[in-house]
Amino acid sequence: MLFDKIVRDSKKLTLYQLQELHAHLEKEIRGRKESRSAAREVVEEKTVGSTCFSLVKIRCGKKECKCSRGELHGPYWYAYYSENGKTRCKYVGKTLPDIASILKFSKRLREKARKTRAQCIQIRDPAEEARVEAR
Repeated sequence: MLFDKIVRDSKKLTLYQLQELHAHLEKEIRGRKESRSAAREVVEEKTVGSTCFSLVKIRCGKKECKCSRGELHGPYWYAYYSENGKTRCKYVGKTLPDIASILKFSKRLREKARKTRAQCIQIRDPAEEARVEAR
């Protein structure tokens, strides 16, 4: 693996070379963090219950696209919600539906999360029983 080779080869470098490598890696990491944050621009946010709706302009990542020159796509609405302790994102569309539709959407997400938690418990219970029986 490339990473393992880099680690092995880094042991052969002088202190000056390691410092140069460190400076290069910091610059690379900083650039990647900046490009990731530049890939999205939040225009507006609305929260309904535990769901956050964000109006976002995005960069697609294609080299020849208009967004590579700074003109982002959108804006598009995305819903951010928590499921099993993880933040999930779901595309909503170019327009945000009326409040009644949002509440239904939020209710469906909560119901889906509840069912997923129940399934996880069902999966975990037999495994737990097997561990207890093995003792």
